[in-house]
Amino acid sequence: MKISVDIKKSDIVKLNIWLALKSKGTYSLIAIVFAALWAYAIFKHGVPQTTEKWVVTFLIALTSGLAAAILGLATNLLQILLSSSVENGVLGLHEYEISEGGLYEKTAANEAKTMWKGITDIRKLRQYMLIQIAPGLFHVIPNSSFDSEEEFSNFYLASRKFWKDA
Repeated sequence: MKISVDIKKSDIVKLNIWLALKSKGTYSLIAIVFAALWAYAIFKHGVPQTTEKWVVTFLIALTSGLAAAILGLATNLLQILLSSSVENGVLGLHEYEISEGGLYEKTAANEAKTMWKGITDIRKLRQYMLIQIAPGLFHVIPNSSFDSEEEFSNFYLASRKFWKDA
């Protein structure tokens, strides 16, 4: 089975936001910043004596944790977007072919074949199929690259079967 995929910056942004929302690291960062600021506030000002001070301390620490996670995501996205281009093969046209022998990819920058046993995971989101080849490294296949939802599903199911049988 073959498919041509045109990867855009918007695909990269959507994928990274989804991954950040699913990542334990995101929530760990929020918890660490929250706990650090909570402890600092108590160390600096003592244990809050009123409900209002407890709520304010809690909200400031929580908001700071969320802000740290958002800043981390924004920094990560900026770095990814600045380093992604058609010339380096991240954006633009990707031609994929799947067979029993593996996943074959061709871009303006490279051609590669990945054996199925070298693939870490294959997942389907609402709008994307992700073929993970290393931690944080994915082939992104939007369902908009297919003529129908059925073709998208067939490509996904065939890929999963090849991968599981490897």
